[in-house]
Amino acid sequence: MKDAKVIGIGSPFGNDILGWQVIEQLKRYSALSALYPEQIDLIEVDRPGINLIHILQEARLIILIDAILDPDKHGEIIRLNKAQLIQNQHKLSSHNLDVASAIALAEKLQLLPKNVFIFGLGINPELADPIDAETIHKLSNAVVHELVTYFSQLTTV
Repeated sequence: MKDAKVIGIGSPFGNDILGWQVIEQLKRYSALSALYPEQIDLIEVDRPGINLIHILQEARLIILIDAILDPDKHGEIIRLNKAQLIQNQHKLSSHNLDVASAIALAEKLQLLPKNVFIFGLGINPELADPIDAETIHKLSNAVVHELVTYFSQLTTV
C-alpha cells in the first residue's frame, strides 16, 4: 500500500488535459523526488468512469486533479475534501461516471481512506481560455503543499 496516490484525471481534449499536465509537472518536482515512487504514486487516467473506484484503493491519502465545471469560479484553483466533493456532484466532471459519483460509491462501499481531496481549476465551458503554465505551476504547488503537510504529520505522530 502506498502512502499517497495523486491521480490526474483528464483527456487529450481542451482544458480537460489539466490533470495530466499537473502530474507531469509533479514528476519533475525535487521536493517530491525522495517520496516518488516509493511512497507516492503519480497516476494519469483518461476518463476513468467506474474504474476510478479501483484506482482509489490501497492508499492512505488520495489527491485527485481534474478540471471542475464551475462557471462561477472560472480560473480559480479549487480544493474540496471528500464530503464537499460528494455534496458538489452536480458541478464535477462530464465523464461517463463522474468523479464525485465514483467517490460517493467508493465511500458507500467503504473503500476510501479518510483523506481524499480534489484539486482543480474552475472551468466555464463557454470560455475557451487555454490553461497557462503559471496556473499549472500554482495548482502543482497546492498539491505539493498538501502532500508535504500530510507527510510531515506522519513524522510527528
